[in-house]
Amino acid sequence: MLLMVLRVRTKLDAAKLRPLLTDAAKQLLSQNNSAAMDLGTKLASAFQLAGVEPELVKMLEAGWGWSPREGANQTAILQPQSLAALRALRDLKS
Repeated sequence: MLLMVLRVRTKLDAAKLRPLLTDAAKQLLSQNNSAAMDLGTKLASAFQLAGVEPELVKMLEAGWGWSPREGANQTAILQPQSLAALRALRDLKS
């Protein structure tokens, strides 16, 4: 159902759907399932769901790491879900 909503998003009144979609995105982002989290980030981006910003930040922080863990030559590493959350936050202009 949500995938169909994404496909026809330009034909829908996003303002009327925003509360329902925000709740759905929050539920998807809270799951420990990469497919659900991916769909949640897509919903947040496509419909500008600012209400899920805290969940996106939490998702970003959870998958953020450093290699090596200590030392001067550290490189930031993002897990795929964290990168998707970062992109969604960019789309929200957060």
